[in-house]
Amino acid sequence: MAAVMTLAFLCGLAMIASGIFNAGRWISAVPIPLILIELLTSDMGTVHSAAGYPVWIILGFMAITTSWIMTKPEERVLRSSTGLLLSMMLLVMYDPSESSSTLVDYSATENLIAIGTHLLIGGACGWTLVVFSDGVRGKSDLLISLGVLFTTVLFSNPAWIIFATTIGLATLLSWLEEKVDSRLGPGDGRSFALGISVLIGVALILILSWVALNEIPRIGVGALTVSLWLTMGAVVFGLFGMLLPLLGLDHRSRPEAWGWRTGLMLSPMLLILWTDLAPLLLPGVWLAIVFSLSAPLVLEKDLKKAA
Repeated sequence: MAAVMTLAFLCGLAMIASGIFNAGRWISAVPIPLILIELLTSDMGTVHSAAGYPVWIILGFMAITTSWIMTKPEERVLRSSTGLLLSMMLLVMYDPSESSSTLVDYSATENLIAIGTHLLIGGACGWTLVVFSDGVRGKSDLLISLGVLFTTVLFSNPAWIIFATTIGLATLLSWLEEKVDSRLGPGDGRSFALGISVLIGVALILILSWVALNEIPRIGVGALTVSLWLTMGAVVFGLFGMLLPLLGLDHRSRPEAWGWRTGLMLSPMLLILWTDLAPLLLPGVWLAIVFSLSAPLVLEKDLKKAA
């Protein structure tokens, strides 16, 4: 039934466009029936393989985000980010060729426990994404986000390490952005602060990825070259993110800086399509994001607190 999941992948791409152009909200309801068809026609034991557990995670994820999208039609960011994560998880984590590779016979109880665990993980990821787009309302939201981070110990898949880290830290980033935005007024030197934060962010990503690559024997003396390529990939996505305000996504007080941070945040998730070294970007990317977030407070002048 790989064709069904291909349709779900295409729906994810359509959801990205739906959020960007604010049209076709109904497309968000299509992936769940397709996912259910895939699960109902598969053996329960596949939940222990790459042909099964990603689908159960996606089902829990989509159940939460879709219900929120259907009740709040203005959630453009949630629509696009849900489509992006759906497409990426299917493209990177789902492997239908492993459906018959599970050599261990699991009991029905073990299968049900695994299914429940993956549904909970997916649901937590979905709720964390909702909080990212709609705002943090309490400590429980932050605790759920931190819980998503700890799921990285359950899977050795580099793609999941990136997904869980990105989803978990995105909520914390959204909460910090709200705190910073409440202190930002017009300010002088906005372009200067943006430029400095981008330059220092690039330097952080390059240096930290180079340090990490030096510890990998198969890279050898090519660590600097590989780190340059990885850094260039992350920077390209960050620069594309700075164009998001042109599409109407300008709800933050510093929309270009927000776009830069969003592009950087998503870059490891997108670069995992080309290389399994993408997780090495995470330390540098998140330090660059933190610096970009704090740069207006440090580098801009005559800031006025919002009323």
